Parts: sequence; C-alpha cells; structure tokens
Amino acid sequence: MSIRRIVCPEVPESAAPFSQCLVVDQQVFLSGVTAAGSDGQALGGNDMAAQTRACLAKIACLLAAAGSGLCDVVKLTIYTTDISRRAEISAARREVLKEPFPCSTLVEVKALAAPGLMVEIDATAMIGASLGE
Repeated sequence: MSIRRIVCPEVPESAAPFSQCLVVDQQVFLSGVTAAGSDGQALGGNDMAAQTRACLAKIACLLAAAGSGLCDVVKLTIYTTDISRRAEISAARREVLKEPFPCSTLVEVKALAAPGLMVEIDATAMIGASLGE
C-alpha cells in the first residue's frame, strides 16, 4: 500500500497539521474544503449555492492533481451552518455533479473555521471509478 500527499496551487494549504488530500492506492481522501478565498473571505459571500460551487471547484482541483475527478467521487460529507438552506446546496450540487450522484451526508454545525463560511465539504473518490477500472 502506498500513501501520496497531494497539493495543488489553486487550494492553498492550511497551517494546521493535516493533509488536504491523500491518495491511498486507488482511493482519494480529501479533508474538509471551504469557500475561503486567498484573503480569508468567503467566496460567494452570503450565497449558499455559490459557496457550495466554490467548495466543489476546489475539490475538483485537488482530485485532478490526484489523477481523479468529480465523476469519481463516491462519498461527500457536507457541513453547513444553516440546514434550512439545503435546497440551495442541492441545486449547486446538481449543477456540478452528474449521475450517479455520490453517497452523501448533510450535517448542520454551529460554526465553521472562519466567520462568513457556511459550507464545508469533504470527499472520498476512487481513481478511475467512472471508467470502471
């Protein structure tokens, strides 16, 4: 079994002691990704769908660097500070993700790492899953 750490310039690394993306054999594990921009402000402001799309765009960058893609995602866990706005999250997911949609869990939390962040998403993907490899 091999473990590779993945980084990509579009998703700046955190100062906290964790890896954003690890590849273990053909599995890709991503830590929670938020819509925080390089200035620390939330991309998309108070727009829940825009923040969700920003998270998924960052996930797509990390997956591409790992040799995978959004079509290979098998599991998402989505954390939100306002579950009453889940329809906005779902709409953004439908714009970005294709069927078969990944397994998913949606959890409401009190707060995320920085003020203004409303969505955080972690993911698990399989390299080549969409190709049947």
